[in-house]
Amino acid sequence: MKVTAPQMGLLNVLLEDLLKRLDVEFIQAPPSNEKPLEIGSRLGPELVCLPLKITLGNLIEGIERGADTIVTAGGFGPCRFGYYGQIQRLIMERAGYKFNTITIEPPTRGISKFIA
Repeated sequence: MKVTAPQMGLLNVLLEDLLKRLDVEFIQAPPSNEKPLEIGSRLGPELVCLPLKITLGNLIEGIERGADTIVTAGGFGPCRFGYYGQIQRLIMERAGYKFNTITIEPPTRGISKFIA
């Protein structure tokens, strides 16, 4: 398994360390700049938000560097971030990319139920 993730805060630092400890290769997506924005804008729907387009481009660049699995976060809240994983997976599959997806979801019954 070769894993990539979008450039989102410190997610890459955490994943790289965790996966190294598990002997899983982590493929760093290139830094966010005009290239992932161009890729995400070309493949993503016109009206989706800028962060979705940039992180979509990050994931595609990670796959093009050899990753076969993407890790992203899901969830709920005031924005559509919780849907990124599903939306990006559909967009990339329709574009012909082959990969596995791991979506990290927040616990739905509280952190104490998640840890126990």
